[in-house]
Amino acid sequence: MRKILTILAALALIAALSACGGPAPANPDAGSAAAPDSGNTAMNSNEGNTVAPLSMDDYIGGWYGWWAIFEPTGDVDSLQDGDWFDCCADIEPYDEEIATMTIWDEYSSRSEPIAILDLYIDEDGTAYSLGTSSFMDDVLDNGELAFSLNDATYDDMLYIEGQYESDTASFKYMFILRPWGCLWDDIEADSPEDLPYGYYDWYLPLLETGSDVPDVIDLNY
Repeated sequence: MRKILTILAALALIAALSACGGPAPANPDAGSAAAPDSGNTAMNSNEGNTVAPLSMDDYIGGWYGWWAIFEPTGDVDSLQDGDWFDCCADIEPYDEEIATMTIWDEYSSRSEPIAILDLYIDEDGTAYSLGTSSFMDDVLDNGELAFSLNDATYDDMLYIEGQYESDTASFKYMFILRPWGCLWDDIEADSPEDLPYGYYDWYLPLLETGSDVPDVIDLNY
């Protein structure tokens, strides 16, 4: 029910930061998401949405959602097509045009994340990864990832897609993220199967306590 976004060609951006990320442990009991469907626009189309001007301020802060892998090949341990995981992210400004996005899931942490993306935010509010970015142990090229809050059907949603490559393995990956504190009532009504696993038992109780984005996602409820 989701289609693959075309990865933008590498851009001539200034590499201003140094970043590295560590791989998340494989999870044999992870849940599964439906494989991408190139004929469906459920998540990544802005058709019907009012495209609003964006700035870096729209991205700064905490995020929560899930990520999934598709079409794994090679040595990926126990990961299977469609496995998905709850995740959090934090975006902090570096200067007027560049921000750093840290992403961790239920098998990693803020201090040992699965990705650190140095992002160039252009005048239209589109975020492009710089060559100092990494997903797991894969260092990204300039502009390899590109995303905007105007890309998704639902308001306040980041839809990020890319491809992991190493000498021994590869897979496509997708992130669905919404601002920390956002209620997913629209997703709950339209496609409740797209809610993060910990939405009811972990995320909502944390919101009730006024908690900020935690450094660790503890789904042992």
